[in-house]
This record gives sequence, structure tokens and C-alpha cells, in this order.
Amino acid sequence: MELYFILHTPWSRTWTSAPTASDAVAWTGIAAALVAVMTSFVTSYARARAESVGYEAKNGIATRSDRLAVILVGMALAGITRIDAILTADMVILAVLGAVTVVQRMVLVHREMSAKPASGPASR
Repeated sequence: MELYFILHTPWSRTWTSAPTASDAVAWTGIAAALVAVMTSFVTSYARARAESVGYEAKNGIATRSDRLAVILVGMALAGITRIDAILTADMVILAVLGAVTVVQRMVLVHREMSAKPASGPASR
């Protein structure tokens, strides 16, 4: 995703010229794609870490299949319409959903840890 935005950013202008709307869309897309990738890794890590100490963290607003569907729909719409802002909006949605999922999993495991002691391999 980051590569898409980098390749579609007009680099021929100098850095001293005023930024355009397409620059804002491109840089927002790059930042959102990086946050989306990071939250995707942290979502998987949160689940693996919880399971390693005997708790379960499979829920959240956006599971892996949900995130994949969001990416595919956004890429399809951006490819059909050739409007970069659609893919940028898709990446922002994906980043927000990923962050919410990470927080939901952390809260769930915290509640489980407060309610009962671990029964997994790390507790032996």
C-alpha cells in the first residue's frame, strides 16, 4: 500500500512549492497504511501473547478476514474509479479498525486476568 502512494505522489515539484490536495491525499495514505500495517501486527501479537499465558483473545471489531475484505474492497474501488482518495479513506478506516481491535483485545485479556488465574503453559 505504501508503495502505491509513493509511486503516485508527484515528486517532480520542488519541496519549496505549496502542497496540493493530491499531496495531502498521498501523505495521508502513506501514514494510514503504515499505521494499518502496525496495528495488524500488534493485533496478531496481542492474541498470541494472550494465548501464551493461558487466555483467549479472538474477538475484536475487525478480525483478519474483516481487514482483508476492507483492503480488497478499497483496492477494487480505487482501481475501478482511479480516485486515490478512495484508497486513502480505506487505509484510514483500516487503521482505525485495527487500533480499536487491539484495544478491545487488551481490555478483554485484562478482564480475564482479573477474573481468574491463568491455566496455560506459562502458569505451570
